[in-house]
Amino acid sequence: MRVLIGVENNNEGRSVAWSLEQFGCYCLAPDGQSAVVGMARAIPEYISWLGSHTAHPWFAPDDIDIRLTEVVDDYFVNDQLERVPAGGRIVKAWFQTDWKPLSREDVEHVLQLLTWTRQDILSLVAGLDDATLDATLIEGEWTIRTILAHVARSEWWLVDRLGRTHPEEMLSPDAFTRLLEERGRLLEILPDLVDLRQVVGRDGEFWSPRKVARRLCWHERDHIQQISKLLAARG
Repeated sequence: MRVLIGVENNNEGRSVAWSLEQFGCYCLAPDGQSAVVGMARAIPEYISWLGSHTAHPWFAPDDIDIRLTEVVDDYFVNDQLERVPAGGRIVKAWFQTDWKPLSREDVEHVLQLLTWTRQDILSLVAGLDDATLDATLIEGEWTIRTILAHVARSEWWLVDRLGRTHPEEMLSPDAFTRLLEERGRLLEILPDLVDLRQVVGRDGEFWSPRKVARRLCWHERDHIQQISKLLAARG
């Protein structure tokens, strides 16, 4: 089965290889070439993760043919939306597939994936006391509570790219309440994105329902790995 890959370089000093047709399947690496090579490992891991949550995964090919289709570099713009070397607002990768509207099946998959990632992240932090949630377990890393608050704010922020959310001031200051509330709002909005041909320009950057969905399914999985690393360092 062909797996179409897009590479995003300069993503916070690293590269991301995205499976452009399988939400939540990706590989992070120091550079684009390593990210593409790493997909040979990341795809089977993704398939295994799907299988750990359902007996009937929609993506379980016997053969995998990785095809690199696009390489895009993130870049910075200033307040006048002019490109600058660094220090401005980052503009994230826009792939050709991001123009495509989400099908009903796409949204069903996104909803299922977000259910599983939320189960995974809550399972990781279940039973942790306040001291652990607020501890700096690895120097230079966020606390677990900060990560949880960030995951929830990012869901708000991504939906806000499409102009479909509330003012930021309405975000709960409590990380767990924020997770619950923002996910609830997201679940209400996602079905409305089926077949929606919308592309929005925000702060010099293109956004579409597919780009939002792609980054939603990646983001929580990425931070689950970060929390797992922090907890492993706790000893």
